Formats: sequence, structure tokens, C-alpha cells
Amino acid sequence: MINKITSRDNKLLKTVKSLHKKKGREQTGLYFAEGVRLVDEALLHIPDAIEYLLVSEEFADKNKNKTQTEIAGIFGVSQVQISRLEKKILQRLRSQLA
Repeated sequence: MINKITSRDNKLLKTVKSLHKKKGREQTGLYFAEGVRLVDEALLHIPDAIEYLLVSEEFADKNKNKTQTEIAGIFGVSQVQISRLEKKILQRLRSQLA
């Protein structure tokens, strides 16, 4: 599921911005990994620790019709890891919207 962030006032975007500072990371207990290499390493080694996966609009448009297997190939991980990550993210989003 892809949700487009259209406002600078978006709560998630503000949280991500706060992670650039130590205080933001300490307050949220979250860390921000930027770039394909770091995201790839996180997907390989600590997939359950991933809270959100943010991508550029260009990346989303380019890959929106790809299967989980194809996305897994981009990041060099298994389809199962992508499936688990997607399920986890959807559960979090649903609980936040409830």
C-alpha cells in the first residue's frame, strides 16, 4: 500500500524530520536509514525493526505495478521479507487510523 505525503504538516513527515537530530531519535526510539544501501542492509538483517519505508514519488511511480517478488529483487531480499514488512506496516497504519 502506498500513501502519498502531500503536506509538509504530515505527522509522519515531521517525525522523520525529527530523526535527523539525536533528541528526536531519543524521544521516539526510532532511527532513520537513508539510501538504498542502508535500507537493503536493514531489510536483510533487521526487517522486523522497520516501522515505515518511505520512497520518492519517482520510485513509487516507477515500481507501483511490481509484485512483491520484483520489489524483493530490487532490494536483494526474499519475497517473504517484503510480505512481512508490508503486513507490519499496514497493521500500524490501520491502528493509527482507528
